[in-house]
Amino acid sequence: MRLIYKIVLIISFLWMFNAHAETPAARLDQLLQSIHTLRADFTQTVMDNRGRSISKSHGVFSLQRPGKLRWEITHPDAELIIANQDKIFIYEPDLQQLTIKKLNLNIGEAPALLFTRADITSSKNFDVQFDQHKIPGQEWFLLIPKDHSGFFSSIHLGFVKNTLLAMQLRDSLDQVTTVEFSHVKTNPALSLSIFNIKVPPKTDVIHETEK
Repeated sequence: MRLIYKIVLIISFLWMFNAHAETPAARLDQLLQSIHTLRADFTQTVMDNRGRSISKSHGVFSLQRPGKLRWEITHPDAELIIANQDKIFIYEPDLQQLTIKKLNLNIGEAPALLFTRADITSSKNFDVQFDQHKIPGQEWFLLIPKDHSGFFSSIHLGFVKNTLLAMQLRDSLDQVTTVEFSHVKTNPALSLSIFNIKVPPKTDVIHETEK
């Protein structure tokens, strides 16, 4: 399964400041639960286990709870991924190919579910810690999956002024994917149409929903 697919799945299950939050998990859940819709630009960088850059891409990220997420890479290679309830659609315009998969509800494989699923709490699936080794004024959390058989070994989430700032994921191969968000708009009005996909003519549609 491709890395970008796994990252989008992670983003589909994650979200008001409360100075009296007693635990890191409670604070993180408050931040995540306050976000009902979101739109942001992103820059994604993937580093191998030796710290060498593998790839860098840019795009636009949108979500609406419950269960809707759009991850659109605009360059260098266009790709559109939409998660809508129990399915995920991956459209590759260069290949004129659309792949439809069943959304994997395993949080260890799909940390994105924290963003879009209101019925999931971070403490159920992760050991959550405050990360004090980041920039002052920012809030960072370290999430270690309780199920060690998943694809990701750790996740860092960063916020500034209650706004999503960045996400860093380390996978089982020790590769690190860093996603930095900019021009973040929290709880904007979003059209539901952006979470649907129109199949262009002559597109090869591959159904993998039974897998």
